[in-house]
Amino acid sequence: RERGMDMSNTTNKLGNNIAYNPKAKSYRYYVDGNPKSSVTTVIGKYKDTGAFSFRKRDKCLIALKNKMLSQNKPLDEINALIEDIKREGQRLEEVDMNIGSNMHEFVELYLKDKKPALSNEQPLQRMQQMFMEWWPKQKFIVKAIELPLYSPKYDRAGCLDILVTKKAWNGKLALMDFKTSKDFYSDQPTQLVTYKSFLEESTDYKISKLAIVNIPKDPNKNISMWALNMKHESKYFKAFRCAMYLEKIDKFFNKQKKEYKKKEGRDV
Repeated sequence: RERGMDMSNTTNKLGNNIAYNPKAKSYRYYVDGNPKSSVTTVIGKYKDTGAFSFRKRDKCLIALKNKMLSQNKPLDEINALIEDIKREGQRLEEVDMNIGSNMHEFVELYLKDKKPALSNEQPLQRMQQMFMEWWPKQKFIVKAIELPLYSPKYDRAGCLDILVTKKAWNGKLALMDFKTSKDFYSDQPTQLVTYKSFLEESTDYKISKLAIVNIPKDPNKNISMWALNMKHESKYFKAFRCAMYLEKIDKFFNKQKKEYKKKEGRDV
């Protein structure tokens, strides 16, 4: 998911004007006035479609309904309970997603020295406190925060979390991404490596280090930072390019399918 605090505009060295609105309902990125899809959209589409999760959820609800029918429960009560469970499940999913976006916005405000107030809710409050204790110990020097990116070559947009350096690094830069997920996943280094490519394509920055910072919701876990091995960079960028190709194949297939159905006069 792409994110940031407010509507922002930036122009890269290639002359592309990138407008970024993290709260937009459809396209969050406009480049030179044209809507653009994001890096995370194409990576996420082929990393995990969610189809099996939804099927598993539906099977559980069907099993619950069958169990209650076997107990001779009234059908209207069964259906009402199932709808209530669906709504509660959706609410919990939205809460989980909002924790991630709220944490990112808090980090951005904190790093800009805006002194944001802590949340009154858990686990967000604990995550915020943990970050405020962890960050000063790292001695990072912030070079850029929430910088919108666009690659004319791949016609995709994105927004990096943070670009940092340290005094001991002699000018070397690290691109970092903050995550609130349960664990590390392969789409995360794929996204980060892709952002590195876009950043170097469209700005004068050169990146020497990459890291994923996990800020966990689990109260039994601490913040962890995984510094990626740069020798695997090409493999992860290949994953992004494969996702782009799969998207292209999907569009090609759908066009062929439409022509087939029109020719056959049928809906398969």
